[in-house]
Amino acid sequence: MMSVTIVQLGESATFTCVYPDWEHSNTRVKWYKQSVGFPHYRFNVKHLVNMSSLTILKTIQEDKAMYHCAVTTWSKDEWTSTYLS
Repeated sequence: MMSVTIVQLGESATFTCVYPDWEHSNTRVKWYKQSVGFPHYRFNVKHLVNMSSLTILKTIQEDKAMYHCAVTTWSKDEWTSTYLS
């Protein structure tokens, strides 16, 4: 599944990745940016019981890219993608 998020430069952008709460003890979540460079100091990741979110603080031109969330459990792997424009 892919979605598109549109923000004005300087605004924050938040992506969410939802996963089944009945498997949360076995769930691993990783965020990926599909481009060169990933300035971690402007990125904030939060993990809750059944979801994870990635927030980019004060977006800049170089943040425009495809972002991926990988959710891994014992029984399956799922990916979601969002293009930031």
